Amino acid sequence: MVTEIMGFLIIVGALLIVIVRRQMQKRLEKPEQIHASVADLQSELENAGNSIIERIGTQVDRLEDLVAQADERIAVLDEKLRACESVKINAVRAVTSEIAETAETAETGAFKGEFAETLAAAERASEPQPIKEHVVEKKILSNSSIQVASLLEAGYSIEEVSRKTGMGKGAIELICEMNRVQKNV
Repeated sequence: MVTEIMGFLIIVGALLIVIVRRQMQKRLEKPEQIHASVADLQSELENAGNSIIERIGTQVDRLEDLVAQADERIAVLDEKLRACESVKINAVRAVTSEIAETAETAETGAFKGEFAETLAAAERASEPQPIKEHVVEKKILSNSSIQVASLLEAGYSIEEVSRKTGMGKGAIELICEMNRVQKNV
């Protein structure tokens, strides 16, 4: 009878060992699966991040090209404006000299006074006017960008603007930076 009890205890002990080992293996499998899933997720996030950075870089390059083209056009327009200003000055001087000659030949004093006033006005108009700096007002094209800019100017934080507009924080930061650069121009 003792031998049977000992045999029974040995069988029960072996079963317990087998059950415990299986439970341990199941627990070990789960962390490995979790680790593999985390590694896959990290890889996917890195790829998505690289793709986004590449697209933003392309857009920044495109915007820089557009700004350079705009600067070139502004320079051409400023040169044309200077040429027009020069033509205007020459035309006013020619008219002024004709008015002066006509005033000298006028017979009556009242007639002479009118020409003197016209001459003074023409001389004032012929003075070169300083060429104003042309600031190209850059307009934000999308309604959501306008909404973001107005919320930021109203004092909302980037997180609050993100919640109100449904846009990502990165996009809002980009719009904020573009507005800051635009104001510094």
